[in-house]
Amino acid sequence: MNLIEQNRYYKTDIFIDINGNIYKNKIFKIENGHVKFFEKVEKKEIIELNSIVFPSFVNAHTHLELTNINKSDLNFSSFVDWVISLIKEKRKKDEKFFLNSYLKGKNLLNNYGIYAFGNILSPFLYDKIPENDKEFNFVEIIEYNKNNIENINLNYPKVSPHSFFSVHPDLIEKILKLNKPISIHFFESKEEYEYLIHNRGDIPEKLYSFTNLKPLKYNLDYFLNFLKKVQNVQLVHLCNLPEDLKPLIIKRKNELHFTLCPRSNKKFGLKSPYYFFIKNNIPFSLGTDSLCSNDDLNVVNEAKFIFEDLKDEFDKEQLAKILFLCLTKWGYKSIFLNTIIYVYISNFTSYNNFYFYDFLEYHSIMNKN
Repeated sequence: MNLIEQNRYYKTDIFIDINGNIYKNKIFKIENGHVKFFEKVEKKEIIELNSIVFPSFVNAHTHLELTNINKSDLNFSSFVDWVISLIKEKRKKDEKFFLNSYLKGKNLLNNYGIYAFGNILSPFLYDKIPENDKEFNFVEIIEYNKNNIENINLNYPKVSPHSFFSVHPDLIEKILKLNKPISIHFFESKEEYEYLIHNRGDIPEKLYSFTNLKPLKYNLDYFLNFLKKVQNVQLVHLCNLPEDLKPLIIKRKNELHFTLCPRSNKKFGLKSPYYFFIKNNIPFSLGTDSLCSNDDLNVVNEAKFIFEDLKDEFDKEQLAKILFLCLTKWGYKSIFLNTIIYVYISNFTSYNNFYFYDFLEYHSIMNKN
């Protein structure tokens, strides 16, 4: 996989734009992340590719700093047990460990041909990662103690109040008022649903006991109000979304951003709601989550996972086209990235009759580590 350079003329066999439109034998140039086509350009200025050019796929939700944590040291008995074991492992590591993990994870993404991503990043790493990476990172905010809210630094372009069970609601309100892009885990697990809707279960009984926190009382109305007013938000997972919230998700499907991580969810016995999203024509992006809950960071495998599950429910080409948009157009939107990164790949054989499902398979094979 190779990157297309800005402000240079190229000619290629197939060009796929951010909307999934297919163009053949086009001369083009990328300026400020946007494509321009040309009828004639001096031949000496043109780079002949004989390839397929398309937007780099987007891994819209991951935690790269966890790349080097050994998954075998984690407890997968339940979601809360896993969270507690992850906290324990993280407490053993130092800043250098997490920075090296981040850099290794980013390298893995690039090896898969993925150059755009939405990463959840600890604040202490923000000034240490490469400057060009910062637009891909949501700085993670975790603070459940109301007395500490005033001490939290929110001076980042994008932030991630981790979840409603790890960030005090007053702090979430404060973040929302800043009107900056945010990413938040939203009804990921059964335990999260039990706590946020019914104020019971393993989160107050086990997780808060471990972290010495006191449960707060949420209710369904709180989340109905949240979904009605929130802007510039990426909601992640949604595996255990209350039924009463689904009409609002449908109503605001073009205003909110949703990211699903089906293979990671499966590790905890959770079902990602991609069928609900596709059936209701709701745009969504795809993420892998971290290597602490997935086998790799290749987001194309999330698309293939969905394709294999639903190929008998929908027209195959239509489904593959939707998944292409999940990996591109809707991915860029969900991480609030305005410029598109284009890449090219050679030797794709379906030039005369292009099929998105063939292309997804080919991309996966060509970028398999």
